Amino acid sequence: MPSSDAAATNTPRVLPYGDQAFLVELATSHDVVMFADALRDHTPAGVTELVPAARTVLVRHDLRGTA
Repeated sequence: MPSSDAAATNTPRVLPYGDQAFLVELATSHDVVMFADALRDHTPAGVTELVPAARTVLVRHDLRGTA
């Protein structure tokens, strides 16, 4: 379970989540919605799935061939 560091500092934390994903921990559910919407509007190359939750967004990626 993510710690409360993001909430305490209002700075997103990025945590590895296996070799094809990372977890972004945000301070509020509003931040989650804004972050997920921004990624959906301007999806970076290699991002295959976004899974928003209460205070996190799981970002799945496939970076093969994106260089």
